[in-house]
Amino acid sequence: MNKISVIIPVYNAEKYLSQCLSSVENQTLKDLEVIMINDGSKDHSLEIMQSYYSKIPNLNIINTINYGAGHARNIGLALATGEYVKFLDADDCFPKKDILEKLYTISSYYDIDVLVGRYYTHFGRVNVSGFYNTLGQEKTGIVDLEQNKNYPFEEMPGIGDKIFKREFIGDIRFSEKRWEDLAFTPVLMADAKRLYFLDEVVYNYRMTIHNTSLNGCFHASNIFEFFDVYNDLKENFKKRKIFEKYKNELQGLFSMHGHFDASYVPLWIDMDLEEKRNLLKYFITKLEIEYPLFREDQIVKNYYASHFMFLKLFQYAEKMSKKSQINTYPSNENIEKFISSCKVFQKK
Repeated sequence: MNKISVIIPVYNAEKYLSQCLSSVENQTLKDLEVIMINDGSKDHSLEIMQSYYSKIPNLNIINTINYGAGHARNIGLALATGEYVKFLDADDCFPKKDILEKLYTISSYYDIDVLVGRYYTHFGRVNVSGFYNTLGQEKTGIVDLEQNKNYPFEEMPGIGDKIFKREFIGDIRFSEKRWEDLAFTPVLMADAKRLYFLDEVVYNYRMTIHNTSLNGCFHASNIFEFFDVYNDLKENFKKRKIFEKYKNELQGLFSMHGHFDASYVPLWIDMDLEEKRNLLKYFITKLEIEYPLFREDQIVKNYYASHFMFLKLFQYAEKMSKKSQINTYPSNENIEKFISSCKVFQKK
């Protein structure tokens, strides 16, 4: 059995793909399988992947049409045979040659279900890692979830800084909508019998103007898909029989990410002001319908204590929404009608 399965979804990643794959090729741990899912790339990504056949011995390339990162990762999980699973995005890379060896050594020695490290996040030459510091745990070691029950929900759900025991993942899968990792990571962290935090950078995350993080900030997207992903997350908690145990914490996670999504809308450059106002009115109404006290949740307050900028952005978004021309409190049916008629959500 391979020690680690590295799963890499690839979509039009030719600019950074060689750096990504070289960081895999140069790992000191050689008992790897590398599963690359070419998610309908239209650039030279496939040729670059194929050039590594002779450099990475156990390399498997799967070609699909473009279904998105969640679908691609689910294909990788279905094929993975390694003891542990490590996800890597095609525009990111590993920070050190021995990082997979270190992650495996720690995980196997302590029989870890999920290990969480730190990101190095950079935008061009600028280090913005401070925005992504792990919450709730400062020292390397086992995380006591009985004493720190909020930890899986305050920690960002991104998967780059984590490694998972494959058998522990079981049948949990990514959502196939945006924010796909939100339906995956929290349930595995919350259900882990042995969750480990490593106070060390284990992943280089590249933020570009084209990736999901910044696109979500500046360009209109169907943020209402968040509710579908949250429902997928709840179903995964029920599947693992821990929904009732973490019901309150799930509401906190819902609140935090609902705040995030609303906060981005005022920054969008491709939606007119009146449509932004209406969208925010409907989106915030759906948050209220799901969880009337979402503004006051303790997990949100904990986050805003050290991320004041996001609080100000949400307050501005909410102020904008109250200027909407909608005079009645909208129902779910009216919200769905709005989503279906919203110009920027229509498929081109």
